[in-house]
Amino acid sequence: MSEFPPPFLPPSVDLRNFPCVMLDICRLRGSEFDAIESDAAWRAGVNLWFSAWHQVPAGSLKASEEQLAKLAGLGRDLRTWRKIKADALHGWILCNDGRLYHRTLCEKALEAWLSKLRQRLKSGKGNESRWGAQFDKVAVEAEQAHALECLKALQTNGVVKSAEPPSRSLSDPPGMPQRSQEKRRDIFLPSEGAPRAETNLTKRAWDLAEHVLATQGRMSPARARSVFGKLLKEFSLPAPELLAALQRCEVEGTRDAVAYMRQAAKGVAERLRERGGLKPSAEARVARWGQDEWRAALAGFREDGQWPDAWGPMPGEPGCLVSLNVQAAFGFAADVIPLRTGGAA
Repeated sequence: MSEFPPPFLPPSVDLRNFPCVMLDICRLRGSEFDAIESDAAWRAGVNLWFSAWHQVPAGSLKASEEQLAKLAGLGRDLRTWRKIKADALHGWILCNDGRLYHRTLCEKALEAWLSKLRQRLKSGKGNESRWGAQFDKVAVEAEQAHALECLKALQTNGVVKSAEPPSRSLSDPPGMPQRSQEKRRDIFLPSEGAPRAETNLTKRAWDLAEHVLATQGRMSPARARSVFGKLLKEFSLPAPELLAALQRCEVEGTRDAVAYMRQAAKGVAERLRERGGLKPSAEARVARWGQDEWRAALAGFREDGQWPDAWGPMPGEPGCLVSLNVQAAFGFAADVIPLRTGGAA
């Protein structure tokens, strides 16, 4: 079976105690799957997503017609299943372990699995100090690192070299008292085939930055977005370039998230400059900022009063690059001087 790719995630990924899967409506409605003509195939396909979430490993299905028909909600009606099979299995890939895997579903399963492992580490350490229970964190950390590697490969459309766990299965880790329960989380499940546009990655980076910095940095969401915006501007980076670092920061649970992200941004900027992917001119990047970037800039300006020359004219000055509605949202409406469009002012 060497012509088939390896599984997209480790075989130990078990989310059977994660009861909720929330759909990302915008990505689903914009996907190729949502455009299929058959309502029966659409319903069967969605049932397969839900069924796969509680398979082991999560995000996979056994490549058996009888099993697939049952999980698709058709019971033993193989005749109907064979009619809609091609559309219902849109996006599923047969891997070399004989199971079907869905790339997007596996990506979300890995994110949920990483949160579970992180909680397992936290609970294990807490029980160790509270109850004196022995907890072996080495295996959990090894599984965590391997899951993160698999997630990176999926998010960059790379090939997962091996989904085999680094040591032993973590389904029942040693030294974990039964009183320690892993938290359940609702996971957003986008549909397969959604375009990985720059705007989607940008929004994802901003949302994750808000979550990570607000949680680990103990700050308000607004302050977290302001800090992230300043970081992007300091190193002239687009938000998606720091998405991987934000994910690592969330998984590792660093004590100083701001310092961690600053160091990561510095490294990313240096690598991009070496490859010629980062323009040396900060003004060139500022000219392409969207409203999120400018909102962060104005929030920081309100706080510390600093407005670098690379950002152009200040709010209220002729030629300011910030849109009038964004300026107004930050209280600059009364001070705004209309832009000159030629002719009389």
